Amino acid sequence: MICHESGLQEMLEIGLYLGSGQRYLLYYYGRLAITNDAGLMRWPEGPKVIVAVIKAQECACGLSPARKSYLLAKLRSLEDVRKIQSRQAGEDRCRLSLQRS
Repeated sequence: MICHESGLQEMLEIGLYLGSGQRYLLYYYGRLAITNDAGLMRWPEGPKVIVAVIKAQECACGLSPARKSYLLAKLRSLEDVRKIQSRQAGEDRCRLSLQRS
């Protein structure tokens, strides 16, 4: 949880410099990222999930305790899904190599 909390704080600090408009908190290849409207339109292909839409004011003033708890819980659940998918991919690779033998 501390890892997610520090990552969330880092993204809010970066969000201060993204100009006006909304910011998008992303989970991209198992990593937390933040971007604005223009960046989202040019974001590279890959497995990304928009975790939340963040207002500029939230970056400047911080998140409410309830919002922070919600986002941390959501990040934990995404991390759990990523671990399961990674484990399943490893099992699939193992099955394929056994079938070839």
